Amino acid sequence: MVRVCLGCCMSEDSNADNRYELFYERFPMGILLAEVGRDRYRHPETFTPVSVNMAYARLLGLARVTILESDFFDILPGGRTDWSSVLDEVAEKGRSTRGISYWDGSDIHVQVTLFLPRRDLLAVVIEDAAMRLSTTKSVSAHESQLDAVMRTTAELVCRFRPDGALTYANRAYCEFFKKVREELVVHCFLDEVTDEEEPTVRSRLSMLNRDNPSVTYQHRFNGEGGDRWVEWTDIALFDDEGEITEYQSFGRDVTNACRDAFETARVAGFMEDLLRHRTQQCSVAESQASEKHMTSEVLSSEVETLRAEIKKLRERTIVGELKVCSSCNRVNDDEGHWMVVPLYLESHTAARVDSEICPYCLRKAERELERKGRSR
Repeated sequence: MVRVCLGCCMSEDSNADNRYELFYERFPMGILLAEVGRDRYRHPETFTPVSVNMAYARLLGLARVTILESDFFDILPGGRTDWSSVLDEVAEKGRSTRGISYWDGSDIHVQVTLFLPRRDLLAVVIEDAAMRLSTTKSVSAHESQLDAVMRTTAELVCRFRPDGALTYANRAYCEFFKKVREELVVHCFLDEVTDEEEPTVRSRLSMLNRDNPSVTYQHRFNGEGGDRWVEWTDIALFDDEGEITEYQSFGRDVTNACRDAFETARVAGFMEDLLRHRTQQCSVAESQASEKHMTSEVLSSEVETLRAEIKKLRERTIVGELKVCSSCNRVNDDEGHWMVVPLYLESHTAARVDSEICPYCLRKAERELERKGRSR
């Protein structure tokens, strides 16, 4: 019988055949090779097992001869119903992988991979999936415990894929948005973000990388009772190649703190405006007071000048009794000198005396001259 290993038909007589045969037998995953018979339309019609290694028989708990002599579909976990359409697709297009969690009702868990190394040869590779299933169950149990913890926390907790689709939302997150989990999960979390805030959220997420895996920021939501503010901490999760696979996000409702900050800023602004207005008023009052002070000084100076002038006038004003000669009309001053009236007025008053002759004296003088002229 000719032994075939993963697409290479080998002769039993060559040294290379022996090396490939040794590799084939010691390979840790189970391998079964089957010939593909095709009808006249070249469609796959029959699958005949031709070779199987020890790992394959050990994983399934069957003897190799039993596997080779049995119907091909009985060899595959799941039987003809599960595999006939898959085999046809593999034979036509190439390769398919499928995990199976049972084998003839037992607890054996294997993962099956089908591919065509050659058009007339089908390879079936199986590997033990018990550890993977155990790990999956452990992760599921851990996630269940974590979910139980997250349900009781007051923080908003969610996970979402790079396209924004939510994969998890805890109770606080659902209550914040007034929706049940089924309404939120799978839908894009950006649907709950306002159009004005969406660029901010996208910008913060674009900053995440291996060196900077987390970011904290705040943004606003439109709620029933007005604007609501949430402080988010987003953590990026990476695969082995450094690509972001998911985001873990924790949110804290900071609406009251933001409102207090806004109110404080508003009051501070009002007080600054009031202080500025009062300062301007004080400046105007000081300016007016300064002008009034200057005006008062000017008035005081003018008053003093007037007082001095009045004093001078009073000093040069004749008051009381005057002694006048009844014959010559001379005036007796305070020192006992008899002075003619013009000189007395100039020395004791501010008046300036200008000598003239009155009409009475003029007529008197004219009569006197006429009398003298007649007497001659």
